Amino acid sequence: MRGLLKNQKGIALLVVLMVIAILAAVIVEFSYSARVNLHIVANHKDELKTYYIARAGIEASKALLQYDLDKDGRKRVDYIVTGEDADPETETWSQVRLLTTTEFGGVPIGDGILVGGITDESSKININLLAYTYEDGKHKPKENIDLKSDKNSARTIVIKLLDNVLPDDIDVEPVDIANNIIDWIDVDDDDGDAGDDYYQGLIPPYECKDAPINSISELKMVRGINDTVYEKIEKYFTPYGEANVNINTASFEVIQAINDVHEGKLLSEEELDNFRLSPYDPERGHKTSISSPFGVASNYFSIECIGIVNLGKKTEYAKTIKAIVKRNKPSSDEDIPPIEVLSWRVE
Repeated sequence: MRGLLKNQKGIALLVVLMVIAILAAVIVEFSYSARVNLHIVANHKDELKTYYIARAGIEASKALLQYDLDKDGRKRVDYIVTGEDADPETETWSQVRLLTTTEFGGVPIGDGILVGGITDESSKININLLAYTYEDGKHKPKENIDLKSDKNSARTIVIKLLDNVLPDDIDVEPVDIANNIIDWIDVDDDDGDAGDDYYQGLIPPYECKDAPINSISELKMVRGINDTVYEKIEKYFTPYGEANVNINTASFEVIQAINDVHEGKLLSEEELDNFRLSPYDPERGHKTSISSPFGVASNYFSIECIGIVNLGKKTEYAKTIKAIVKRNKPSSDEDIPPIEVLSWRVE
């Protein structure tokens, strides 16, 4: 009897130990799940913060561009020359980019920072003008595009620019790249040498767009434009804007390519500095005006804003918002916003 009682005590002790072990396992699992959920919530909170920091930067940039014009559509700053409203690099919307960089620490917003700024899309060449004209805010197809004719100034300028900025060891000629872009966007797929047969043979296959591009990154789908070529040329082109390039904000390479085609010569740095602000200002001592494809004002801008929290830490989070906007003249028409968003991408 006494032995049986000892056995029962041993069994009871074993049951108690098993219950304790099970409870301990449950507590550990519960604690682990709680910590994981806590981290998930914290990460989601930080990710949400980065989005709204970047979003705040976009809205502030839009307000800055809108404030640049008064209620009558005139420039608020004294950059008006010969009746034109100029947009030079010295304007506030351009200088803000220099301050909102990681080198300057960005702009503190709450416990995060904002990095980014505004870029003038009118400082670039509208790549869609290879196959389209730009009228009344819309791209309209050109008729009878002759790929062998130098009379197509847009094509000639693009070839000249590509020839100047691309390395000599690329496997494709600038003229072929220009023709392939035309073939990609032209509504008539009978031109060029990069038709649907080529793209249908790729893995995965796809068709020519046969329409204006909406994002410059679409160029990576064009025959002959690999990552190396794209990285060299993407900063010089845009799918938006009028034919006139803003000489005040355009790169040296873009200005030289345009002037070389239209005037048959390159500009010295002194001549270029003299033309900036207004190529038509007689008070600056110009004997002749610079070629017509240049302007001094801008209406199309790209905005890139990055929200960052926990910078430099293991839990650093960042969210990027990229937008293309058009600045419209003030209007009584409520359907025409002062800043029109043409493109919006969150990364």
